[in-house]
Amino acid sequence: MTIHPIEGDLPISGGVRSYPTFRNHAGGTSTIAVTNVNKMGAGAPTAAASANRYIRFGLRNTGGSQIASVQINPGQWGHNMIFRRSNNSANIPSGRYALNGRSEKFSGTYLHPHRYFKGSLKLT
Repeated sequence: MTIHPIEGDLPISGGVRSYPTFRNHAGGTSTIAVTNVNKMGAGAPTAAASANRYIRFGLRNTGGSQIASVQINPGQWGHNMIFRRSNNSANIPSGRYALNGRSEKFSGTYLHPHRYFKGSLKLT
């Protein structure tokens, strides 16, 4: 299993962010752990508001299709969360995958409309 450090930002509009880095996966279970979700910069959502909203990640194949996803709820930061396919299977086929990510939508207007995260992606 290979552990890849990940970090990025997610728009608080609820829109999907597609990250460009594709990584090899030999097949089997894949997990993600988000160890830090915070605000950065003036005008961002408060840390408390950010901590109380879910984030979702998906594995996107080189053809552009998302083939698995996971939702990380408040209180699950730092835990290894298993990607699942639409049939609830945790068996991810071998291939090259990149991350999709999205944040639960925030209402209101913010000068800095993103949530930043850090964590790790585990692929076999």
